[in-house]
Amino acid sequence: AGAGTSGKLGQGDATYRGELVQVKIDANTYLTDIVRISAGQHYMLAVTKTGEVYAWGQNNNGQLGNGTTANEMYAIKMKNPEGTGDLTNIIDVSAGTNHSLMLAKDGKVYAVGYANKYQLGINDTATKTLPVEMDKIYNAVEISAGTEYSVVLRGDGVAFGVGSGAYGQTGLDETGTKTVITAMKGKNGNERTKDIISVQAGHVHTIALTEDGEAYV
Repeated sequence: AGAGTSGKLGQGDATYRGELVQVKIDANTYLTDIVRISAGQHYMLAVTKTGEVYAWGQNNNGQLGNGTTANEMYAIKMKNPEGTGDLTNIIDVSAGTNHSLMLAKDGKVYAVGYANKYQLGINDTATKTLPVEMDKIYNAVEISAGTEYSVVLRGDGVAFGVGSGAYGQTGLDETGTKTVITAMKGKNGNERTKDIISVQAGHVHTIALTEDGEAYV
């Protein structure tokens, strides 16, 4: 439901909808078997129970991950990094403003789209229309795409940030852009985070939840 500009409702048009409508992959076929979803600024992502990623809506920065920058009015499958087939074995997705993050079953993180502030985590500012594997990340369990930055949680409770840190949102006790993904500072400002169980990126701010039920921003 909502604004349909750029095809982000997956109905084959750009029409506003005031009620919930089921996403389609073509004019006569509905998208089904979805287990995870994420809404970006003008686009959407969904993961199927078999680990494939569907994307639709605005694609001006390649955030749909299909190798093009053309908007998609229906849900289409995201391609693999080589562009030779579909991206598979994905268990979660996060849609940011103009970039997307995908978490794989093996703990790897893939990113695609706008990279002006290094938010794809590959030490590069070139826009990517096909997914790339984020550098220096393994055993990831949670991902979150903000505006021009990304955060990742590793299975050992360490949270990482990369990209724009103009307001300190990458959690590194400093401002400025971080070109490579780096462990966030801990509660005392000196040590790395170690007991985080969830982390979420907002527009230019981040929130983290600890295992003892405390929330930090």
